[in-house]
Amino acid sequence: MALFSPYDVERVYGKPFADVAISEHYDELVADERIRKKIPQTPVDFFQRLAEIQFESGYPYIMYEDTVNRANPIAGRINMSNLCSEILQVNSASEYDENLDYARTGHDISCNLGSLNIAHTMDSPDFARTVETAVRGLTAVSDMSHIRSVPSIEAGNAASHAIGLGQMNLHGYLAREGIAYGSPEALDFTNLYFYTITWHALRTSDVAGARTR
Repeated sequence: MALFSPYDVERVYGKPFADVAISEHYDELVADERIRKKIPQTPVDFFQRLAEIQFESGYPYIMYEDTVNRANPIAGRINMSNLCSEILQVNSASEYDENLDYARTGHDISCNLGSLNIAHTMDSPDFARTVETAVRGLTAVSDMSHIRSVPSIEAGNAASHAIGLGQMNLHGYLAREGIAYGSPEALDFTNLYFYTITWHALRTSDVAGARTR
């Protein structure tokens, strides 16, 4: 598994390394003598070093680009995330004139995020309404956000209105209910909980069709 010089890749391909689909171009990148590269002894060595760095610093976070794009239902390619990898959005780079004015405004990522406490959500007398309220709240944040100081983020937010509804305190809920973490019962609960959250979130977030009717 080769590691490539981002500078050389951009020089040869005429676009940033992040915009090159590695799985599609890997063999030609390896064969291209114009691109400097380093090949660890084995992939295990590479991931061992990654694990050491993560243990020491908490970084880097990892995004599996091929897996992400196979699951991406939106036209375009996802080539990055934020540091904790909770945002996966199609984006495009801006282009600038010599004076650094925008020649073309790209689409950058806007993190419209919220989180539900799983223990409290399970205690809710109306689970569906809890999810609906959270999704509509996040949608309102997106609608009312106008980051004019960063036009590319404003453009990305206006185009996608992406939101992220996270979940926290799974361990707390399982401990409260006497369910062992990692047990079959815990796995069943986690699957069903997230299936249910996803269904209600998708049902509520279907606002694009409602706004055009």
